[in-house]
Amino acid sequence: MRAIIGSATSVFAISGALLSVSAQAQAVSADPASPGAGAGLEEIVVTAQRRSESLQRTAVSVTALDSTLLERLQIGDTKQVIFNAPNLTGNSNVGQSTATTFFIRGVGTTENLATADTSVGLYVDDVYIARQAVNNFSLADIERIEVLRGPQGTLYGRNTNGGAIKVVAKKPDDELAVLASASYGNYDRYELRLSANVPLSDKLFVRANVLGQQGDGYIFNRTLNKQVNDQDYLGGRLAVRALPSERLTIDLTADFSRDITNGGYASDIAGAIRPRTASLFEVVSGTDARGFARTYGGSLRMEWEASDTVAIESITGLRWTDQDLLLDLSDQPVPFYVLDQLQNARQFSQELKLNATLAPGLELIAGAFYFKEDIDALVSDFTRTSAVAAQSRFTKDFTVNIESYALFGQLEYEVLPGVRLAAAGRYTWEDRTLDVVQTSSIAAPNFNYTTADLEARAALGLQAFDADRSFRRFTPRVGID
Repeated sequence: MRAIIGSATSVFAISGALLSVSAQAQAVSADPASPGAGAGLEEIVVTAQRRSESLQRTAVSVTALDSTLLERLQIGDTKQVIFNAPNLTGNSNVGQSTATTFFIRGVGTTENLATADTSVGLYVDDVYIARQAVNNFSLADIERIEVLRGPQGTLYGRNTNGGAIKVVAKKPDDELAVLASASYGNYDRYELRLSANVPLSDKLFVRANVLGQQGDGYIFNRTLNKQVNDQDYLGGRLAVRALPSERLTIDLTADFSRDITNGGYASDIAGAIRPRTASLFEVVSGTDARGFARTYGGSLRMEWEASDTVAIESITGLRWTDQDLLLDLSDQPVPFYVLDQLQNARQFSQELKLNATLAPGLELIAGAFYFKEDIDALVSDFTRTSAVAAQSRFTKDFTVNIESYALFGQLEYEVLPGVRLAAAGRYTWEDRTLDVVQTSSIAAPNFNYTTADLEARAALGLQAFDADRSFRRFTPRVGID
């Protein structure tokens, strides 16, 4: 057991650990007689091209942050990755601590409604996370994070125009290990972490972690006379690894997280529609804002080494996401504009992937992908034209259904030592349907926006749209490394 005492915007932090793996690793690197001692940088293995290979060998522009670096940089959630990777920018979405907008080389998406998809793909253990509403995962027990810059459509598919961010969690192994940590800081904020790895036999291992975060708000609402923007987070993950044979590995994981806050508040710092407050940490909104986000899911990963040159992998993923958001975007004692958003999303994905060495210097990656997502969202706007005017309400009830199929492949050939040619392609079939029920208390017609309403909308001179669309796209790539 060891204790570490330090400070970083907090009063104190205490960590305790019993880590046989880390102790052995440090001992090896510190021993001058050990293999690799003084050999320079440690080799980092990444899966940017959907196979394990050295970071120095991969042809993709990628930044890899391993567990040691994540700890040193105190990266606690996916949003903090933004500040530690080149060409990656972003921030929390408006009023939402659980939603992060990612931009890579200027390409990204700020909208998190059911009708908008991201331009930078987020993956947790190779399972695509479709909704931006709850993508700011607290990072506990993470092996590494990979930031892939530039379009990744051939190997990663839909919605990776800007790039992809991969979160890889630590896998269960045969070493008994327990890690516990606690921290306390300003605004009565504290954090508790517990992680354990337990080998049940020489072929069955379990790894589990729990993370809890609590804290008072750091913004004072003068109208409501209370601190707002507090923190209440709870999350956990359970992973099981089974090795039925030397060539078959099965990983089963389940995770859960819940984030509750009494809201993010806009502040009229320019004094555009009311006199500015004396501090950036003061608001005057009369709305008791709220933010609730919950996500839970699981994945099943099976990898079979059919031979020394052929490996087949299956990745199955399930995820549910719920969000309840109430925001005052005007920061007024009598709010001018309040947004109320409820969103529920359910997704399922299945991928089959083949990695093969066809001949010396000739490597193949091929696979098939299926994705299905169903989203229900209710968005309401409350507006006032003045502090005494009647309140108006504008509501849209969205139902979005997405079904996508894809076939992909990449062939690499080493024409000269250290020089490789690559040709890749992906063909995607996707069907999307959208139903919108609109109601309004202002002078505007109410409609059910479905395919059947197109003629009615056209007869009234309103813009029509195709509520049932299909896409067929081929995404090629040719390169030299």
